Amino acid sequence: MKFLLVSTLLVLIAIARSATPNCRASVKSVHSFPDTPYVTFNPHLTNDPDYLALVDQLVDGTCDPNRDPGQVCAVTPAFGSGLSILKNKLLIGLTDRGPNQDCEALCELDPVKYSEACGKSGKGFPVPKFAPTIAKFKIRPDGIKVKEYIMLKDLKGSPLSGISNTELDDTPYGPNCSGKPLPYDPNGVDPEDIHQIPKSGGLFALVEEYSPSILLMKKDGTVFARYVPKSIASMLKKADMKVYGEIPDVFKNRRKNRGFEGLVVSKDGSYLIAILQSPMGDRNIPEYDQNRVIRAVVFEIKLTGKPDEPAKLKFKKTFAFEGSPVSTYFTSAVVPADLKYSAAQYYDDHSFIALERASGQVKWFNINWEMATDLSETKYANNLKLEFESAGTKSLEDLGVMPAMKTKVLDTYASAMGGTDNFEGSAKQEGFATKGSKFLYSSQDNDFGLENNPEVMISFFELGRNLGGPTVCSRPEAPKPPNKKTEGGLKFVFKDQIVLSKKFDEAKVEIIALDENSNTLYSANAADGRIDAYRRKPLKKKPLVSFSAGDDTGINSVDVCNYIGDTSGFIAAAVEDKTGGPGFLLILKPKFENGKLEGLKKYRKFKPDNCFLPDAVHWSPDCSYVSIACEGEGADVPGGVLVWNALTDSVKVATFDAFDEKKLRSELK
Repeated sequence: MKFLLVSTLLVLIAIARSATPNCRASVKSVHSFPDTPYVTFNPHLTNDPDYLALVDQLVDGTCDPNRDPGQVCAVTPAFGSGLSILKNKLLIGLTDRGPNQDCEALCELDPVKYSEACGKSGKGFPVPKFAPTIAKFKIRPDGIKVKEYIMLKDLKGSPLSGISNTELDDTPYGPNCSGKPLPYDPNGVDPEDIHQIPKSGGLFALVEEYSPSILLMKKDGTVFARYVPKSIASMLKKADMKVYGEIPDVFKNRRKNRGFEGLVVSKDGSYLIAILQSPMGDRNIPEYDQNRVIRAVVFEIKLTGKPDEPAKLKFKKTFAFEGSPVSTYFTSAVVPADLKYSAAQYYDDHSFIALERASGQVKWFNINWEMATDLSETKYANNLKLEFESAGTKSLEDLGVMPAMKTKVLDTYASAMGGTDNFEGSAKQEGFATKGSKFLYSSQDNDFGLENNPEVMISFFELGRNLGGPTVCSRPEAPKPPNKKTEGGLKFVFKDQIVLSKKFDEAKVEIIALDENSNTLYSANAADGRIDAYRRKPLKKKPLVSFSAGDDTGINSVDVCNYIGDTSGFIAAAVEDKTGGPGFLLILKPKFENGKLEGLKKYRKFKPDNCFLPDAVHWSPDCSYVSIACEGEGADVPGGVLVWNALTDSVKVATFDAFDEKKLRSELK
């Protein structure tokens, strides 16, 4: 479909929507956990020599500011590993396995002081008898007030430890990785996320990284059941709790220290979802090293009414989704293995919110798992072929697997992504709790003061958008029409959405698109196969930059992603092949230097064999999809719709030669 153009007059509309959200998140307040000696919530440590040795390192009762980065602090417990909120508005903070040190990191830090750590691969435990604990607290104007501590314990009432369970986990050592390995402990847990089970009388579900496991706990801290991969159950037969091998065995292949870290419990308490922290597979094999597959398992929750085991779990399904491309992390060099899903929370019966992070940057996604393939019914059920075959280059859809679908709702990378204006705590965000649909609390894990980390910080965000997904954000107000003509160039009037020409079907410029964030206009040159970029104000005759799609091409349409996300500012172009072949989709990435547009770089090019005469192109509201109308030419060259899924980097073309609505819906989800 062609547009009429009057000379070089282009008209663009820019509507002011002051009442709509601006999509910029902001941190409203930050709160610190008070200094708290471990013995306050672990009273069994009162006379423990390892704990007392740590206390001796304090200066005037607080952390030594000049302490060795390899040392933890006895008064800065890490209640930021998990976070949730109760109906009575109490927040729950969770420690992980307890203070620990990486043996290899200690040797690298000081091979003389930590000579006993050199040559060892494992974890040092400064206080091996530490018991993971939860803290119930409120945030008040004068700070965090802890209402109750609940130490995790076994069925005999003894404190659980944070020591690893089997040789499949990190080898445990004492303080500073000294001496011989400590015995493995079948009662050891490394909890990372926690939620109360609604309508259960106060029961909790937790996930942890060893084995990995799902724990069921009474409100007094008694862990009465532990669910692990099938082949792990026999290794924990001496545990002082009931152990069930009900988790599919494929999950035993999780990387060390990368077990379950995200947990979802449904609003009605009928099911839970446990989510792996990172992709699985041996990193020494390139295909596994580059994969971004995150697996999750779903269990039905059944309340029994029995005092000794008030709830049980029943396996339902497993599914997967894909971690973000590493190119979408901007604060430091990132590889797929750096991606971590560190917390999750129920949103509705088909979706949950999940926290994804890498070094210095955090993202929150709404993840819809309603249509996700049940992997337990596929050839990928109990092996890592899915991870190997995807290898970071193929999407799950390419392999015949429908992933859970992700929509980003917050990104802390402010400068390019419109994230937060004043957030500095991105490094170790490991827990969060939502408050309504537009606010959330987020907790920063401090690793018990390792690397001189301060106390745990709780940040309160106002999101500027809805957790449910795409939000229409406010746009800049329309500028006044210019009163000067630019000879031979372009004249823009920001009033009506009309594009006209003196002569029918002879215009070079088909359509234009505006990048609202940079105030840049892009024109599609149908005759010359070129995209020209102009600064909207002041207007000049000469384009800032141009991009040619190649000989014998015509660019029939362009659109710009104006959603605040990974592809913000990217240009999508519908490119026609004038020799009669199929057209293609072109995705361009603008390059800015000191706020000035310096060039357009080809980011993706997709040329399927069945999209002829591509015409109108559009980004979806949240820029997760690009669609092109493939005009076609009569019965011999059928029309259709090309769709690029920006999240999975896959392309589908639905043609109209044999319309199958069911197949179309499946392909486009």
